[in-house]
Amino acid sequence: MALAADDAPATESAEARVRVLEAHVSLWQPGIVCLQELGGAASALGALRERIRALGYEADYQAGEVARSGMDAHRRGGVMVAWKQRLFRPAEGGGKAGPRRRHGSALLTEAVLDALAEERTISGPCAAALREYVGRRALAVHLVRRRGPRTNEPIFACCAYVPASAPEAVRAGFIRAAAEALRLLGA
Repeated sequence: MALAADDAPATESAEARVRVLEAHVSLWQPGIVCLQELGGAASALGALRERIRALGYEADYQAGEVARSGMDAHRRGGVMVAWKQRLFRPAEGGGKAGPRRRHGSALLTEAVLDALAEERTISGPCAAALREYVGRRALAVHLVRRRGPRTNEPIFACCAYVPASAPEAVRAGFIRAAAEALRLLGA
């Protein structure tokens, strides 16, 4: 879903997609929403976060990588995790696998890639190719239930967008790296 650049308003088609998303979330009231394939600058994702907040959700996001054009509006691979505030709250503390971003942790980090390459779980060339995605495309949010039979039970809500155009070994390495980061977080 392409959103907008820092210096440009959303296009009519992007605005229409956001309105459809808002309508679906309002109608179905899911506890957790995971979005992937978000395009646009971090400010556009922040604006989407504010619109989702207006529906009673909190959210965290990661903008995708800049496209070959170099234009911020052409970013691709962004992800967002949103949760209904009356059902979940962020867990206290943070994870060890990645830098804290608001409430979430990036799953692809230099440390995780280095460890997997050192253990030979992924090859050196695969780790090098995955460095393009460090801090992007995979986000975990540690939440605690506020209501229901599992009140106070912690969960991890995760969203990962595997780079489909990458070679098979890189896609597999991406999944292994995200899984290892979740393990390090305690999921």
